[in-house]
Amino acid sequence: MAVMNFFLKSIKNKLRGSYLALIVLAAAGGILSYVLLLKVKDYQSSQNDVKELVSLLSEARKAEKDFILYDRKSVTFLENATSSSTEKHREKINHMKRLLSTLQEDAVVSNLDLKAQIDTIGRGVENYARSFARLVSLMHRRGFKDHGLEGEMREYVHSLQDTKSDAEKVYAYGLRRHEKDFMLRKDEKYVTRLHILADEFQEFVSTADMAHMNQVYRATTSQSIQNYTRHFDKIVAIEKEIGLTDNTGIMGQLKAQANAIEPLTASLQNAIVRRSQKLFNDSGLVLTTSIIIILIFGIVFALALSSAISRPIILLDEVTRNVLKGNQQAAEKLASVHLKDEIGSLIKNFRFMLQSIQQNMALVTEKNAKLEKASKEEGRRRWAVEGLTLFSDLMKNEQNDLKRLSYTIISQLVKYTESAQGGIFIINDDTEQGNTTMDLKACYAFERRKKISLQIQKGEGLVGEAWREGDTIFLTDIPENYLNIRSGLGHAPPRCILIVPIKTEQRVEGILELSAFQPFKDHVITFVEHLAERIATTVASVKMQERTTHLLEEANIMAEELRTNEEEMRQNMEELQATQEEMSRNHKEAQEERKKLEVQMGVFSHILSKVYSGLIITNSQYNISFVNKYITDRLFYAQHELLGRNLDTLIHESLPHVLQELNNDPNYLLNNFTEARMLSLKDKHGKQLIVKMVIFKVSTSSGQHFGFAFNKQDKAISGISDSTKASTQRSTLQSQK
Repeated sequence: MAVMNFFLKSIKNKLRGSYLALIVLAAAGGILSYVLLLKVKDYQSSQNDVKELVSLLSEARKAEKDFILYDRKSVTFLENATSSSTEKHREKINHMKRLLSTLQEDAVVSNLDLKAQIDTIGRGVENYARSFARLVSLMHRRGFKDHGLEGEMREYVHSLQDTKSDAEKVYAYGLRRHEKDFMLRKDEKYVTRLHILADEFQEFVSTADMAHMNQVYRATTSQSIQNYTRHFDKIVAIEKEIGLTDNTGIMGQLKAQANAIEPLTASLQNAIVRRSQKLFNDSGLVLTTSIIIILIFGIVFALALSSAISRPIILLDEVTRNVLKGNQQAAEKLASVHLKDEIGSLIKNFRFMLQSIQQNMALVTEKNAKLEKASKEEGRRRWAVEGLTLFSDLMKNEQNDLKRLSYTIISQLVKYTESAQGGIFIINDDTEQGNTTMDLKACYAFERRKKISLQIQKGEGLVGEAWREGDTIFLTDIPENYLNIRSGLGHAPPRCILIVPIKTEQRVEGILELSAFQPFKDHVITFVEHLAERIATTVASVKMQERTTHLLEEANIMAEELRTNEEEMRQNMEELQATQEEMSRNHKEAQEERKKLEVQMGVFSHILSKVYSGLIITNSQYNISFVNKYITDRLFYAQHELLGRNLDTLIHESLPHVLQELNNDPNYLLNNFTEARMLSLKDKHGKQLIVKMVIFKVSTSSGQHFGFAFNKQDKAISGISDSTKASTQRSTLQSQK
């Protein structure tokens, strides 16, 4: 009972007891939540290990793909059976094994009974690693280009391609083509085709009757064909074991093994996440319950303490505000409060203090009124003095440029006097006597510089009137629709306009115009008038300085122009002479180059014309660049009708077909010169001319060219029947074979 009375008589003890109860409840809830969160942290660590396991598997798969796409063809791998991708793959697999070993000893895995799943993942990783090692071994054995089985096979096929007859070269190129088709498409039909062609090649070597076909040559060539075929079969077997597609062979095993590991790791991760989420939710539930209990107890304590603490304090606050508003009778409400705690003592002392304050209030009010009046007067005087000092410093720094001086003065004056906008007009001394005008040198409004061009005559508007009278104009309470009064800044009437002449004792130098939305105080008007006198002196000085500077600049400019003109004339004469010499030299070089080309072309055409009657030369795009006279006479064309046109203008056959046959001609591929073949030309009237034509390719300094030549003893054929054309085409094909 004594303890209860102790708490009831002291606000401090009431608050301490309430806070202590809330702290105990908060500590209990926080400790329980912390314990649960520690368990969540353990599960989160295991979850991170599983995530890292998934990431390592993904990186190992990437290393596998990089090896298959790039490193298996690198010289480093082909010589040392190792590469950056294989090392990275081995590193990731070893890291996965270490993680799996760590997870086997993890308490979280033991609690969730996941060890069997870890063992299954470990076996899958081992199988995947063994499959990749087998793939690396097969790739190294297979080789690429000059290494491994493919390197040995290339040596044999190169020896076959170096055989003496064109027919043997065609067989060798055919074997090479079937080999490349299989390597690109992984289709076993090309293996069969290669074997068939190899048998035909063997038969040809054993039966062909050629001068170079002695017994030793036949045996060597036959052995090369057998060695090439045997190595090719070994490579095919390795390719099959590796996998002709992504889903067969070792490639398929790697894909299946990796796909088998991924769902196991996902299931492991989901099991840990579910348990971790449950613990996290339990922690949140405990924390939420603790907060609700604390809120309930807090509300109870607040309601219990409000009558003892809050209500008297609110009453005291209300009485204080009423007293500050001047209600001296409000303190009588405190007489009904009888408390024995700290608040009761505070209210009692407040009543005594209030009585003392009321006695001294009248004296303080009287003294404050006197001090406020003196302070305002001192503030206005100091404001004017500081303003004049400020503008004096500004005008000292800007005495070289009247326009910049004007903008500096008006921008600072608008800000200093808190005006809405302002302008400064300066008399233009350059105008004729009797027609003097005043120009708006600078305008500033609402923190922005205004660009306005304005000229005012004496007596024009308010500014012109102030110029003529030489006295200040101050207007207030200007109505919105009072348009007859026009200021120098526009037609929108402000609430207050102040126009002050900038004048010395001798003359008016300009006008200051300020406008504001509130009337200017008397001390502001006086300040602007005093400032205008100082501005007038500075403006007169700047004008005199500008006139002097202008005269000096004109003299310097005239002298500089004379020197510049003289130098430009001298440079122009030198440049003209150099240009003429350069043009003459370039023209001479171009003439010499053209003569060289004409001589080369004439010699080339003359030599060929001695051997062939008809001669056509084209550029690399098969556009005609030269035809001899026999072509133009025999086919009834003029030179200008053929030059620049495509070759299919003269050749009756399909030009792409002719070009395709050239690429299949071993003699052309080796010597850039074909044997004579039957081709049909067409003249200007559509008649055909069957000729035996040779085609050759030459390279010159101007690029690559193609030649088409034939002899004139061939007969022209016009109106050829379909049967005759068919017969001609058959004979052409037989001659080509």
